[in-house]
Amino acid sequence: LEKEAGDDSLALLVEKAKMYLGAGKIQDALACYEAMHLYHRDVVDEEAELSRRVAAALLYKQGLELLEYAPEQALNKFEASYALDPEFFPKEIMRQMTTLREAKEKQRKVRFIGLCREGQHLSKTDPARALGKFNLAYRLAPQFWTENHTKWVQYLQKLVALQKERAQHDSVRHLEQQS
Repeated sequence: LEKEAGDDSLALLVEKAKMYLGAGKIQDALACYEAMHLYHRDVVDEEAELSRRVAAALLYKQGLELLEYAPEQALNKFEASYALDPEFFPKEIMRQMTTLREAKEKQRKVRFIGLCREGQHLSKTDPARALGKFNLAYRLAPQFWTENHTKWVQYLQKLVALQKERAQHDSVRHLEQQS
């Protein structure tokens, strides 16, 4: 690669690096970046450019490794890689990132709805826990919160306050009976 890099134009090295990244061949992509740095120093922005691209390539590699079993973490790695070096980011992964974002948003909405339903079911038997479910739902996905959810929370807050008041009243009555 060294001999080849000395003869290659910067544009060709850039294309090779993109191709290697797209194929998941991180070491080869890094070799292209290093060759750009060594043989085209006058064009490439010294250490900062190389460091940025190497960091982007490493984040990209970590994203690929996480893709199968931790897609949300992979998405975070890809987004960080893209932020560092969008020029070298493979188009196919861009499409996968969009798909992952959509899936993540859908999962969040399903979980949000599930927590709200749990809260509604618990409202009759345990308003405090029901309130907790609504609070979790809000923290998970505030973008899905509606006026109806706010009304549920206000209703549950009133129920919890009534329960506390009733418990205090019962406690006072119990103490009076003991004396």
